[in-house]
Amino acid sequence: MSQGRPLDRRPIIISGPSGIGKVSHTTRGPRPGEVESIAYFFINGDTFSALASQDLLVEYTTFNGHH
Repeated sequence: MSQGRPLDRRPIIISGPSGIGKVSHTTRGPRPGEVESIAYFFINGDTFSALASQDLLVEYTTFNGHH
C-alpha cells in the first residue's frame, strides 16, 4: 500500500480582487453615495481605538489622518 498522495486530488483555490468579500471600517465620514455597511462601516475614532486595543481588527493603517 502506497503512502503517497492520491493522483485524483486537486487543490481548491479561491481568488478574487483585493478587498473582495469584506466591508472595511473607517473613521472618515461617508462620501456622497456611500452607504453604511455597503462601502464601509463608518465609526468614530474612540470606537476604532477600542476595537484595535481589543485585537478585534485583523489589520489597520492610517491614510490622510483617518483609519
